[in-house]
Amino acid sequence: MTYDHHISKNLKRIRLQRHISQADLADLLEVTQAHLSHIENRKAVLTAGQFLRILQHFNLSIDDFVPRVQIVEKDLQNVLARHGARHLFEDPAILPSQHLSRVVNAVSETLVDGHSPRLIVSLSSVIIENAEVHLMNKIRLNIHQAGLICRFGWFLDNTLEAITKIISDNALSLTDILKAKFNRTRVVIKNQLSLPVLAPPSLRQKAIDILEIEFNDEKTLSDIQRSVSALSKKWHIVSRIQPEHFEQAIRESYELI
Repeated sequence: MTYDHHISKNLKRIRLQRHISQADLADLLEVTQAHLSHIENRKAVLTAGQFLRILQHFNLSIDDFVPRVQIVEKDLQNVLARHGARHLFEDPAILPSQHLSRVVNAVSETLVDGHSPRLIVSLSSVIIENAEVHLMNKIRLNIHQAGLICRFGWFLDNTLEAITKIISDNALSLTDILKAKFNRTRVVIKNQLSLPVLAPPSLRQKAIDILEIEFNDEKTLSDIQRSVSALSKKWHIVSRIQPEHFEQAIRESYELI
């Protein structure tokens, strides 16, 4: 759902909560009641001036119209862009929350949230730029405490496969610095994946971990499960994210397209 749709939906909710008639709100915005009806039903949009008038008149903030999950996603995008995901553009209008000031928190929160495929695959570049054993240990601890250790293993495995494919691409001319970063990251990831806590779940375990997917019934979930990658099956992850998506994100970040 777009920002305009959220604003239209919440405009109607706020109007009804405050017992304001459509006619009165239309007068405030200097539009016809029919046009306001179109706005509330997502057939038209507010102008910037009209939106500002609503915020000032009713003493509201933008947060009252935009869902928190999108605000959090913007915060995360800024932090990830700052720490290695160069293909993400930092929005200077958004100040990252203080608890996201460190890479470990940003990576952990993005994986635990599991809401945005774009941010999840961008983590690979962040890890490449910050491939330190102590940092990876802290991320692993955070995600383990959240009960999502298989999700971390799945992410590391996909990142490892993506880096390996890029290194083996003879059509690329990688700089020595970039090769060193890639090789260091591979060593750090392999070290993590060798730990007993990151052993893949056995075939006897039935529990699955669902990322960034909304479904309405078991049949839809079953259909999605049949299309997941081999690495997702290995880690009991249900996600539309494929290994090539991680590779593409790394290539974009380092301009290897």
